[in-house]
Amino acid sequence: MKKPIIKTLPSGLRILLIDRPLSPTVTVSVLVRTGSEYERVTEQGLSHFLEHMCFKGTEHRVSSKDINRELDTLGALSNAFTGQEYTGYWAKAIPTKVASLIDILGDIFVHSVFPDAEIDKERGVILEEINMYEEMHGHKTIESLIALMYQDQPAGRAILGTKDSVGSFTRSDFIKYHSSKYHAANTVVVVAGAFDQPSVMKSIRTAFKDLPERAITPKKRVTTKQSEMRTVVINRAIDQAHLAIGFHALPLGHKDQRALQLMVAVLASGMS
Repeated sequence: MKKPIIKTLPSGLRILLIDRPLSPTVTVSVLVRTGSEYERVTEQGLSHFLEHMCFKGTEHRVSSKDINRELDTLGALSNAFTGQEYTGYWAKAIPTKVASLIDILGDIFVHSVFPDAEIDKERGVILEEINMYEEMHGHKTIESLIALMYQDQPAGRAILGTKDSVGSFTRSDFIKYHSSKYHAANTVVVVAGAFDQPSVMKSIRTAFKDLPERAITPKKRVTTKQSEMRTVVINRAIDQAHLAIGFHALPLGHKDQRALQLMVAVLASGMS
């Protein structure tokens, strides 16, 4: 098995190549260092909303129909996601289509135009998404636990934002946020599967050549200080009770992480 290759371009763009010659497919992912933990109070949900808007048209592909039609023509699977600390875009197809996948993802990542009409349409979609998760009681329980543990700081806020924040965003908000976060030093391009390395590197350089160069702005450090037990109870007229208990534990990479994983398996995995 070949070792992964990590390269950093002069612009600061990082590239991770995972060569698997026998793979029947290739996956291209573009990850950017931004998410709910990078948002100010007035920006709650902006990272997620922006992720949706990147599929609504670019300087080279006028509408979401053009983007989706091209991906479908390639027989590709594609999607995107937003987390607390990073946002990702990915597409997967047969190896001969890797250059096209890189071109499309690079276009939506670098050249999205955020049409006003599409912002209003997608705002309704996200507001309904908030309503949906509000009625998923298990999800609401975990979301409430996170808010309880991290309190009034970005780590304690919902990735989707609030109805008020989502309702307030304008095109200028997307342009400003995209410009400040979507730059070379904040971005990682990952290609995994069967591919020709020189060709892939050439495609990445071309697709991301217009990505601006800026210094990384670190997010605020998450505070976990707590001196007493915290509890929250949400009363709802449903036939089930949902209970979640959380503890501040170990940072990623801690020497006792394996022991913690084993303890979690003993205490919480399985039904016996």
